[in-house]
Amino acid sequence: MKFSWRILLLWTLPALVIGFFFWQGTFASTTGNMGSNTASTRMTYGRFLDYLDSGRVTSVDLYDSGRTAIVEAVDVDLDNRLQRLRVDLPISAPELISKLRESNVALTSHPARNDGAIWGLLGI
Repeated sequence: MKFSWRILLLWTLPALVIGFFFWQGTFASTTGNMGSNTASTRMTYGRFLDYLDSGRVTSVDLYDSGRTAIVEAVDVDLDNRLQRLRVDLPISAPELISKLRESNVALTSHPARNDGAIWGLLGI
């Protein structure tokens, strides 16, 4: 059987494509705390400010470049249980960060996830 570069290239191309997909799936960053971006209910921004003024907010996690916040707050109506609430923040609220710092609220910002361009194109 005669060695042909054309046959080698034709078999190498599918192997590279399969290897690329395998590499994307294996080495993509996986988050260990998948449940940290979940909230049981939604809260309006005005009610969030009321909770902040009354000292009920314990921590705030910012997602989507500061447009969405997952708030951990203590609710006195529910026997001081900790609630996780989702708040849609306005774009122009520069005083919010200083207000959170004044209230000694734990503030965490999470960058947007980038799982790889090929998975975004495939919709996975």
